[in-house]
Amino acid sequence: MQEEEEELPMITQIFSLAENPAESGIDLENQLMKLLYSLRSSVLPILWYAIIVEGPQLQLIQCSKQSSMADTMVLIDPGFCYQVTVQKQPLLPTHLLYEIHPSRLGTATDVVSLLLSLERYVVCQGLSPKESAFSKGPIVLERAATCEFLVQKNERICASCKALQGLQIQHRD
Repeated sequence: MQEEEEELPMITQIFSLAENPAESGIDLENQLMKLLYSLRSSVLPILWYAIIVEGPQLQLIQCSKQSSMADTMVLIDPGFCYQVTVQKQPLLPTHLLYEIHPSRLGTATDVVSLLLSLERYVVCQGLSPKESAFSKGPIVLERAATCEFLVQKNERICASCKALQGLQIQHRD
């Protein structure tokens, strides 16, 4: 009777996601830096400025408080995916802006196109303040949970805030 040898699995190749993590991080940061330099040598819409921030992320900010986009930022991660924030709140992924632009902004042309589109919007004003105009405290805008944050320039508030405002008026009656 012959003894059966137990076959052990044999490892033929080793793959590691941790292999040279510093190099891959540096490479991703270099890609963002290339985009940053490309943006700085391009003509951006007025007073938009690009910087690299911790993460690393490429951040585009509007430097003019006079702009309708004064509280708006575009954050681009190392994979060139981007997110728009308004008053430090993320724009909902269902916003039309995300539908008309590619999901990744890998070129200066893509970024400039997004910024030009942003300039066609204004920030949603939310619901009318409940406090009187003579209140000494800060005016806090109330918004619908699904506020679109950015609306076309000819609108004052988004559809979600209009609907919520309509509900509040019905409850008062």
